[in-house]
Amino acid sequence: MSDPQDPSRQIAALEVLLTHLVDARTATDALLPHAEGQFEHLLKKFREEHHQHIQRVGRILFALGQDPDEGGSLKGRAASMLTAIKASFDTPDASDMSALADAGATLLQEFDAAIRATPANHHRDDLEDMREELAGLVAEARGR
Repeated sequence: MSDPQDPSRQIAALEVLLTHLVDARTATDALLPHAEGQFEHLLKKFREEHHQHIQRVGRILFALGQDPDEGGSLKGRAASMLTAIKASFDTPDASDMSALADAGATLLQEFDAAIRATPANHHRDDLEDMREELAGLVAEARGR
């Protein structure tokens, strides 16, 4: 098992989390102009939460001496373009709500990895709070 006190492990896990949060926000931005009703409301909540979490994870990385990269990934940008193209032809529907919940569940796993890599301190507490916030939205998206 890896040492949870290893700062390079913590930084790597936080950088992966940050990249995935940026990708999720970018995908949400691509869907938002085409969303309606309850899906639009929930999408806005996800987008705002992703935005806040990007800032908070970035602050943790900065505190660890890193320059947070909020550029996202090439894969994430390509997926967002495809999402925007699909959304321009169809109004987002229940399958998109399920995909949104699935994407959130994947982010929860990234939070878990970052939490495991972070020693018990206020940064870990902040990550656990963010995970809990996201878990609530994922449950809401799944209709629970």
